[in-house]
Amino acid sequence: MLPYDPYENKVICVEHFQIGTLKQKEGPWQLELPTHPISPGMSQISAVDTALSKEINCEGLDTEFIGDFYTSPSLSNEKVFVYCAGIDSNEIRSQARIEILTLDEAKEGIYGNYFHDVGTIMALHWLFANQIRLQKKWQ
Repeated sequence: MLPYDPYENKVICVEHFQIGTLKQKEGPWQLELPTHPISPGMSQISAVDTALSKEINCEGLDTEFIGDFYTSPSLSNEKVFVYCAGIDSNEIRSQARIEILTLDEAKEGIYGNYFHDVGTIMALHWLFANQIRLQKKWQ
């Protein structure tokens, strides 16, 4: 889920410890979007709301579906659903694991190969293409 503040033009990322990158040069702490698995009987929007609440202690103003994808269709049927949630970043209290980035900083992160999670990269590229439309819709 991509938390986007259309008023400040900022995104929220969270540092997650990822065991798969433990021995990689990037290290195990990866800057990614907040996530929450969809439990049986849980709606996708409920998972978005839970990710907002538990990961960044914030409520969404509105949500928009970005898309879905299989993580590795030749090996798994795991599917990821990606949403953008409009938020007010001024509501977020400073926490050690949370990074509030301007869109320019997020672009630098993409083009500087700082992000290594495909969902984060896909969602940020989507936002770069849709930010003006979302600002008009959510302001």
